[in-house]
Formats: sequence, C-alpha cells, structure tokens
Amino acid sequence: MLLLALGCSQEEQSVSVNETSAVSPTVETSAAAIENGSIAPGSSSTPSSVGADMNWPQWRGPSGNGVALAGNPPIEWSEEKNVVWKIPVPGRGHSTPIIWGEQLFLLTAVPENGTADVSIPLLNSKQVFGQQRSGRGGGRGGFGAPIEAKEHDFVTISYDRTTGEELWRRSARKETPHEGMSGMGSSEHGYASGSPVTDGTHLYSYFGSRGLYCYGMDGELVWEKDLGDMKTRNAFGEGASPALAGDVLVIVWDEEGDSFIYALDKNSGEILWKKPRNERSSWSTPSIIEFEDQTQVVVNGTEAVRSYDLKSGDLIWECSGQTANAIPSPVHQDLSLIHISEPTRPY
Repeated sequence: MLLLALGCSQEEQSVSVNETSAVSPTVETSAAAIENGSIAPGSSSTPSSVGADMNWPQWRGPSGNGVALAGNPPIEWSEEKNVVWKIPVPGRGHSTPIIWGEQLFLLTAVPENGTADVSIPLLNSKQVFGQQRSGRGGGRGGFGAPIEAKEHDFVTISYDRTTGEELWRRSARKETPHEGMSGMGSSEHGYASGSPVTDGTHLYSYFGSRGLYCYGMDGELVWEKDLGDMKTRNAFGEGASPALAGDVLVIVWDEEGDSFIYALDKNSGEILWKKPRNERSSWSTPSIIEFEDQTQVVVNGTEAVRSYDLKSGDLIWECSGQTANAIPSPVHQDLSLIHISEPTRPY
C-alpha cells in the first residue's frame, strides 16, 4: 500500500472536489491509499497550522458528502507531477485517510509475513479508477472459494501531514480473522476497509470484527470494544465506517446473521442503545442529518433505507426498493433530499 500527498503550485490550482483531502490555502494536499507500491518519502512546505474548517475528520469529509468547500486540489497528477510526498505503508486496506490539524491517520492490516507485496508495479490511473481490473475470478459472479485467512496485525498509524513522517503506530490486536475472503478483490482490499473518525480530541479506529478502539491524539489507548464476529455474504469482507455525532458513535452491524445498529458513548464505549435490523450483509456508512431539531441517523440497506433517532434509536421512517449488496452511503442536500445509489442489478 502507498500513501500519497498531492499538491499543486499557485499557477496550477483549479477548483475540484476530492474525497480524501483536507486542503490548505497555499499548497493543496490530499491523501490516497493505493495498493502495491514503494517510493521513498519526500517533503514539502505547508502552513504550520490548519484551521478547523480544513480538517477531513471522517469518511467523505466533514459533511459526509465528499465535498471540501475550501478545497482546491490538483486535477492532474502522475509519478512526477503535483506529488508532494509518497511513502510505503505496511499491509493492505481500503481505509480512507483522515486529517485533523497536522496529523493524518490511516488504518491497515499487516499480514503475518510483515508487509504486503510492494514489488508489483504501481497501478496506473485506469486501474485505479476501475477501467482495468484483475483478480475478479473470471468476471462478475465468479468469486471463487474464500481465501484462507492468516494472522494479521491490525494497526493505526499517525503521519505528519506536511512531510509524511510517521508520528506513531499502535497495534490494536494480532489475530487470525475468523472468516477468509472471497477471490473477488481479496488481494486488493484486505481487512482494514473501514475508515477512522476523529473529533480532534480522540481518534476512533474501527476494524469491524476485530473491534473498536478509542485513542488520544498522541496514540494513548483510552478504551476498546469488541462487538463479536460478523459473517459476510460470500465472505466479501467488512467495510462500513463509524459515524460520529456529538458524544455518540454509531456502528452499523449488517451481516448474514443477526444485524443491528449500535449507538455508543464516545467517551467510554458504553452501548447507549442497540436496535435490530432486518438486513443481510451491507457496507454502508451511516449519514448524520439534522432536520427540524432532530438528529437522524440514515442508513442504507438491501431491504430499505431507514432513519433512526440518534437519542433513542427509534425508527423515524423507512423506504424500500433497493437492490442487493447495499454499499453506497446516503448523501443529503439542503436538509431535504437524500441520494441513494445502488448497483444496476443484484449479484
């Protein structure tokens, strides 16, 4: 896995939206986790302090919609152009990097042999953006048998946003996952697909069946919570990220067994409420929406999109009609419109 920070000069700046960037007024930076590469670290200069509106604290950014309102990242980049720094990251994962102040945080799962194979050439842009894929087991539907799991180290890493220097690394646990992964993309995504979330005081690292961990910004463990083992459809793996609203962390636990949605106290890890969900495996991250003095937790699903009251967990509304394999997260606009996208056909 490779971590990159992208930037552009004043002359090259142009307006764009980047789902993994928290940008500064002079050198625009973003972080992207890309499989299979190894390039020596570089360095660059950015402002010594970053305003609160420049943070990227969770999956899809501060508003949960992928929009960086203050952003102006480069729209073109390559091995040589607009790359501020690049560093190899041990292990594999599709965790989105998040940023708070001068720290960048990333989750990864490191297999027992130490690191993922970094000898494979860096993916080109067509491969990155899905125009060229491999390892699909003969196309859609040809998933093959699950690949046997081996021991992994589940790790949170903090990097300096300006230089890419590693600040600290914490191992949540070392264990062999209870479930292997199907051949569909298993060589790509690994066991760290959920993204962390932060409020600027604590960092919450979520590894699904490997637990939820609360750290101080200095990497000191505050609390941890184990919610059990999830069984996913066709051993596709786990991928939903936690959502944070005020003092409440929300976790969606949709699986082939009994599915639930949890609300936990962010300061202690105590479960505030737990509600059953009539759902199978899904990978959607909850969206937090304020509407008419009520905080709603909106969650996609195969059976229905549902809205829960953040305080009580009570169901507010639901809307059915989705197809199988609910993956996209809801996105709201003007507090009244929710976009839910789905595959054009079920698997």
